[in-house]
Amino acid sequence: MYPFKGIAYFASNRELWTTVAVPLVVTAISSVAIAIVMVFFTLEPQAHLLERVLPDVASWPIAIVLVAAETLTALFIVIQLLFVRTSCHRAAWCSSFPEHL
Repeated sequence: MYPFKGIAYFASNRELWTTVAVPLVVTAISSVAIAIVMVFFTLEPQAHLLERVLPDVASWPIAIVLVAAETLTALFIVIQLLFVRTSCHRAAWCSSFPEHL
């Protein structure tokens, strides 16, 4: 029952929409952009490099998995830089956040 109450509360309060919508839109755009850049620049070189040490059948699937992992890592770093530190002044848990980061 609580999830439905939460959804109803979110739908009825428009000031929450911008708080949630902006990070979601930025995350979606960042995800697509990072994935396109990583596939365009790193997939083929990695597959060709893997062909030197692995059979052709295995090199492309492994290259795809590697590019996906690199994309997720890059996306994690971008999201951390954009949202965790910038939203720190609004959150109570930030009092323990290291200042040097």
